[in-house]
Amino acid sequence: MNFDRLRYVSERAQIGEKREAVIAVTIPEQAGSFLQLRNLIGNERNVTEFNYRFNCNESFLANVYCAFEINETS
Repeated sequence: MNFDRLRYVSERAQIGEKREAVIAVTIPEQAGSFLQLRNLIGNERNVTEFNYRFNCNESFLANVYCAFEINETS
């Protein structure tokens, strides 16, 4: 196991410990869309991972995969 793989395992352990949540959503491809999503999740939560893919068809949608910290009371 190399350090890259070890980091991945460590990050996934946070999900099992209920300290991190992962979501995959589709949002409009326009300015402010991620900010709106962020506000729905809650501004007090840290985003720990973010992946973004533009959908190439004419729907003008973006596929977003993100992880954020949660606490035990969430």
